[in-house]
Order: sequence, then C-alpha cells, then structure tokens
Amino acid sequence: MGITIKFKGESLDLKNYTEIKNSSANNPNFAEAFNEWVGMPEFIQAKKEPFAKIIFRFETEEDLKEFSNLIGQKLTGKTKSAWYPQLEVGKTSHLKWKSVE
Repeated sequence: MGITIKFKGESLDLKNYTEIKNSSANNPNFAEAFNEWVGMPEFIQAKKEPFAKIIFRFETEEDLKEFSNLIGQKLTGKTKSAWYPQLEVGKTSHLKWKSVE
C-alpha cells in the first residue's frame, strides 16, 4: 500500500519511507512537503462495525415503502444497506486542523 503526495501542482506515488526520503532529497517541493510530516504521529482510523446486521426481505414494493416510512429513511429496490439510526453524513466536516504558530 502506498501513498500519493500532491504538492504545488505535482504528485508522486510512494510505496514506503525510503522511497519518500529519496524522492524528497531529489525534489525541493517534495522535500518541503515531506518535512511537514516528519514527527507526526501515525493515525489509524478504526472501522466502525455495527452491533448487528440484519437482512430484511420484502415481498412487494409496497412493503418496502411501508418499512422505509416506518424507519424514516429513503429505501429503494437498489438500496444495499442502511444504518439505523441514519448516519449523519458530514457531521464533522466543519472541523478543521489549524496551526497555532
């Protein structure tokens, strides 16, 4: 698994720390970007697993619509999964990291 660094209109696909270090030494723009990350703690996002997964089968489209209304979510014949209660998409999108320097 690699990463792609995009900085000042350039991008570079990297596979590991050594490749990042070598690329940074040869390109001042990437050296500047790389130095921003030195000393940063690693972040691993834990996958949010549901408490339970349940498969519902509906005999008719009307049954699906009734269930959709009951839980207050838009469900169609193409819906593959849904969270209950419904997840709030973007509820943390207003949060930003800001340097205090």
